[in-house]
Amino acid sequence: VAGALAMNQFQRLAARAGQGREADDATVGLPRTGRGPQPAQALGNASDDATAIVANAALKSVGYELTDRRAKQRAGEFVHLAFGAINGAVYGLAAELDGRVTPAAGVPFGASVWAVADEGVVPALGLSRGPREASPGLLAFGFLSHCVYGVTTELVRRSLRPR
Repeated sequence: VAGALAMNQFQRLAARAGQGREADDATVGLPRTGRGPQPAQALGNASDDATAIVANAALKSVGYELTDRRAKQRAGEFVHLAFGAINGAVYGLAAELDGRVTPAAGVPFGASVWAVADEGVVPALGLSRGPREASPGLLAFGFLSHCVYGVTTELVRRSLRPR
């Protein structure tokens, strides 16, 4: 969770530096942060990014549909934090079983999540634009965001590990 939260803070800074958008080709709409880089790569409007779509699909399966933009944002934030926590837990377990998982302070872990999830699985499921539809600046934004996630996850793992 700490890695995903740090990623969100990095993205807030990146959006501010870009006058509200992460890259020239970032999807328009609000909100820009709180759900990983998905709003920037969303199909259509940023408020209907992959995390909001997943949250709404899960809720529809139990008979509830989100229609309010703010409710979609909150549900999307939950999906993003849950996804970050699950991946972080798997990483932590793998790191404990094999120390070769932790080189470069978690950067390879974060980069792997970016490549497999954000640039692979999510676009393949039709939930966001793929890497061929994004500018180098938008791809760099997603990559760096996930590096922040990986480094923070590794730092938290190290700090919680008994010496």
